[in-house]
Amino acid sequence: MLSVLKKKKVWIPLVLIVLIITGFLSRSRDEAIIVEMETVKRKDIIHKVNASGRIQPEQEVQITSTITGWITEITVLEGDTVHPGQHLISIDEKQYRPRYNQALSQVKSSEANLRKVKSQMERTKTLFSQKLISEQELEQIEASYQMAVSQSEQANANLLSAEDELSKTRLMAPKYGIVTSLTKEVGEMAVGGMFNPGVLMTVADLSRMEVEVDVNENDVVNIDVGDTSEIEIDAFPDTVFYGVVSEIAHTAQSLNMGSQQ
Repeated sequence: MLSVLKKKKVWIPLVLIVLIITGFLSRSRDEAIIVEMETVKRKDIIHKVNASGRIQPEQEVQITSTITGWITEITVLEGDTVHPGQHLISIDEKQYRPRYNQALSQVKSSEANLRKVKSQMERTKTLFSQKLISEQELEQIEASYQMAVSQSEQANANLLSAEDELSKTRLMAPKYGIVTSLTKEVGEMAVGGMFNPGVLMTVADLSRMEVEVDVNENDVVNIDVGDTSEIEIDAFPDTVFYGVVSEIAHTAQSLNMGSQQ
């Protein structure tokens, strides 16, 4: 009786171990790990640099005046399309028109005097060839002719200068574009000058835009001309624009905290 019990005591644990191992193996087959495989090959690692900037036209022209005067006419409005040579702004020509008229009158007078002296010189040469006048008289008329030629050239130069100043009272569009800003109105003063003239109007070609971006000095070394870029604009939240890096500045800009961009 005791031996049977002993045998039972030994047999029961063996049965439990077999059952546990069998359950573990069946459970392991049901919960197998899924592994994805791919062929080894060379690929490019994409490194992205994030930065903020501003969008601006690729080509933009500021219309300024080289003379000072009152604006008498503006032929376009902001948002209008302009073409090369189109009249944009007129400036009062009262102080430039009289000088042009005076220069024109001097040209006519000098040309008339030149024709007169030239006729006299031809007659003098004829008389000299016939030995009816002295050589001194011939030299005098030739000198008068040279002086008349010089006066005519000077008058024409003054006319060109006056004509150039008068033409500056009419400002023309230098190229195709759209008027993006108007800073003056009719009746206001157009301040001219060669070094710091006042901007009267801005014309830009909006068909080609560029983005000027401030990149941190730690990231700019990872950028090369020709790299592609993704551009996100607040006005188009669901649209991504693509561009190409066309230029990298050679100098850095220092910020208030001492860092550079």
